[in-house]
Order: sequence, then C-alpha cells, then structure tokens
Amino acid sequence: MDRWSLPGPAGFIAGVIEALREGSSVVIGASLPLYAPLAYAIEERLAEEWRITGPLAPTGLAPLDELYAALDIEDDPTSRRSIASLMASIEFKRVIMVSGVNMPQWPAWRRFLDDYANASRAVAAVDRTQLFIITAGVPKARLPNRVPA
Repeated sequence: MDRWSLPGPAGFIAGVIEALREGSSVVIGASLPLYAPLAYAIEERLAEEWRITGPLAPTGLAPLDELYAALDIEDDPTSRRSIASLMASIEFKRVIMVSGVNMPQWPAWRRFLDDYANASRAVAAVDRTQLFIITAGVPKARLPNRVPA
C-alpha cells in the first residue's frame, strides 16, 4: 500500500501542489527519517505538471551559490551574483527542489527565501520559477509561518 495515497498524506501533497499553482514557493519541515520519502513522493506529483530541477542536496555553500552551481549558470563578469541575475538566467519556468536543508544551513536559506520572495513579486505568478524546500530536522518554530499545512 502506498502511504502517500492515503487521504491525509494525499491531502497534504495536494496542498503543496496548490500553493505552487498559485505561484508561491513552499517550505516543508520534515523529521530526519521522513524527508527523503516525502521528497520522492512530492517529486513524482510535481513532475506531472512542472519542469523540475533537483532535488538538490545542500552542500553547505551559500544558497545563491548552490543554485548557480546546480543550474550550471555562468557568472557575468560585469555584475555580481544576485537573486535578480539568478532569476534572469533561468530560461524556463520551473520548480527547483531542495531537499534536506538541515538546522545549521537553515538560517542562510531562510534569508535567501525572504529575498527570493521579494524579488519574485516583480514576475507574474505564471512565469516565475518557484522554490520547493524540504528541511530535515528544523524545528517547526523556526519555519515560516505560512506553509501549506
């Protein structure tokens, strides 16, 4: 039996999908043993509708550097790396999955997500690339207040 097809888990995944459809980036907190199977279950559902990059596993670099490396974006010698240049370098709308952001990495990712959300407001929801982050072992109190479930 597929536990992710049961009403509770399936409803949770549907909430994630709906938030992405609305143009939001999504952060989910999961326990250490659960984040990998949850990432896999959601990735399968996302692949039905979106172009997916990832799931990426953070290596400890700054989030902007992680994404530049993962997306194989070359630096422009005339400007610094920024969220705006990252967004401009992404050719097609997609969902970027990052799985396994742990507690030591979380403060940098939280700041990055806030900055990314601010920059995303300049792009129509139907055109913007969204981030889907699954944390591993980050306490609920440290996660953003607005999450799909």
